[in-house]
Amino acid sequence: MRKFGGAGLAILVALGAGVFVSLRRPDTSWMPLNPGTRLTYEVSAGLDADVIDAEFGAGAAVGSVPGVSLRGPRGESRLAWSGDRLIASKLGGFSVDPPVPLFAPLGKDESLAWSGRLRTLQGDLDAQGELTSEETKERVDGVMRNARLTVLTLRSDLGEDVLKSWFVPRVGLVRQEHRRDGLLLNRLVLMDARRSAKPTLNPSDQP
Repeated sequence: MRKFGGAGLAILVALGAGVFVSLRRPDTSWMPLNPGTRLTYEVSAGLDADVIDAEFGAGAAVGSVPGVSLRGPRGESRLAWSGDRLIASKLGGFSVDPPVPLFAPLGKDESLAWSGRLRTLQGDLDAQGELTSEETKERVDGVMRNARLTVLTLRSDLGEDVLKSWFVPRVGLVRQEHRRDGLLLNRLVLMDARRSAKPTLNPSDQP
């Protein structure tokens, strides 16, 4: 098991990192973070369902990494690419310190360990977690595409939160589910993505 970050959930609806250095250019196409891009998701929680828009804005710090904010009617998330890992310092109503990993191209038997603090309306909580990842397929616009499923598990006094996220290259997050202690809290499905021409932010692109 690899250790992530230092001592420390859905992108839109749930709940300092170091910069990872690689000799190869990281593949950030799994979640393009283009400022100005607007995403439309169908969000369901229990019997309730809604369609929401969220837009990427520049100028957000994610730990020590430059990133973007993703703002919608259900809150703000702050995301960045650190090498080939997508990290977040804020997820809807939660802040996390250090930033938590949401995506990494891990092998079948690999995982990233994480520990830190969750900052919630109920106060700060110690938390432990891990991220796993596997290759899969997802249907996008009627076509089966290569995809990667990541599973982020966080354990705190709130219980065990499990965030499953499905990513498709050059599309981004196409589906997500958040469960707490086995109970499905919410689900989101991508309906539309209106991409900005501005490039994805990545530390390796900085001067």
